[in-house]
Amino acid sequence: MRLRTFTAIITLIFIGSILIGAALPRDLRSTIISFVREHVKEYIGENRTLSELYLLILANNLRSLGIAIAIPFIGQVVVPLVNGLIMGILFSIPITEINPQISNACRDLTPIQDLTLKLVSTLPHGALELPGILLGCAVAFYFWTLFVLWLIKRSIDVKRLVIRFLTLILISIILLIVAALVEIVITPLIVLITQSYVCG
Repeated sequence: MRLRTFTAIITLIFIGSILIGAALPRDLRSTIISFVREHVKEYIGENRTLSELYLLILANNLRSLGIAIAIPFIGQVVVPLVNGLIMGILFSIPITEINPQISNACRDLTPIQDLTLKLVSTLPHGALELPGILLGCAVAFYFWTLFVLWLIKRSIDVKRLVIRFLTLILISIILLIVAALVEIVITPLIVLITQSYVCG
């Protein structure tokens, strides 16, 4: 068994859940977005410093990674599934319904303008965050599968497996650390610049 096989499985789960999220009934998508928005608002709170926001975002991402690692064969499916569903919903609803700040500044966006704002709102940090989460899920899936095989056959080099597991999980953590920093510093700046161009 190769890690790339598990990576492909996790990626397919993520992509499939994006399509499912985008295909959900409009009322259900709006309800889920409202719930997520309120949850995020309550979780983050008000008047947070940048360092506090950074730690909250990082803690949330590490919690997702922790769930993927700690719950064999379930966490590795649930985490990409939930992330994909939310991503699919977010990209299928106008951004003015998702982000109040953009809603106040922009009116009557074209589909291209809407997509542009969604991409700049997610890609800068998402390009690091998603690989970090998905890699962690794939590595955990790979580890638990080989661990079960080891319990049955006892023919696997456990020491080598654990070292590889810890190395790849460390890479995932580093990606999430950098992604959280990008999310609070670089992404808002790119969104502000793009918004001023798109919305005039």
